[in-house]
Amino acid sequence: MADLIIIDRDLMAIPAEQIREAKVILRVVGGKVVYEE
Repeated sequence: MADLIIIDRDLMAIPAEQIREAKVILRVVGGKVVYEE
């Protein structure tokens, strides 16, 4: 589980069908960056 994620698009501004295509570009767990594209 992540504390924070940054994704490559605004999920509120795209059609629901495109949400699956969103990619995580940064994930923070415990205050540390654990994934960065």
